Amino acid sequence: MSGRNKLLVLLGLVAVFVAVNLRDSSSPAATSVSGRPQPQAGGKPSSRIPDADLKLGSLETAGLSDPSEAKRNIFQYGQAAQPVGQRPKQTPVVDATPPPPPPPPPVRFFGFAQASAGGARSVFLTSGEETFIVREGEVFMQRYRLVRVGKDNVEIEETGGPNRWVVPLEQQ
Repeated sequence: MSGRNKLLVLLGLVAVFVAVNLRDSSSPAATSVSGRPQPQAGGKPSSRIPDADLKLGSLETAGLSDPSEAKRNIFQYGQAAQPVGQRPKQTPVVDATPPPPPPPPPVRFFGFAQASAGGARSVFLTSGEETFIVREGEVFMQRYRLVRVGKDNVEIEETGGPNRWVVPLEQQ
């Protein structure tokens, strides 16, 4: 198609569009600028949508002396209306998920040594490739404290958190 033919087709489509819109706007059910239907020849307004004015008299005939008395949730089927001035009872929310398990101990306990004549016991702890020699009450790895040394286990706590572990002695 040449450029002239394309232009003629476009002008024809525009003309059809304008004609359809003029026909729709000149129909007898046209509305005025105020949004109210214009009366037809019979004096009766013609509209596809019924008159949306609020009729206050119909509220009084509904049986309520005060419209604020209707305190029901229209989105809950079968739920009774709450009396005015009362709050609904709140049921306690129970968290059904159990707390997450504590993290594994940061070190393994593989032995201890005691100085002669009732000295303090030192324990040997390992974390990966590192080995720590720690006494009771000392902090190691900048965040863990050795709380108690037993015969076959040690108790370790995290200095900046709530975690606490009892690490058993591992036989090699």
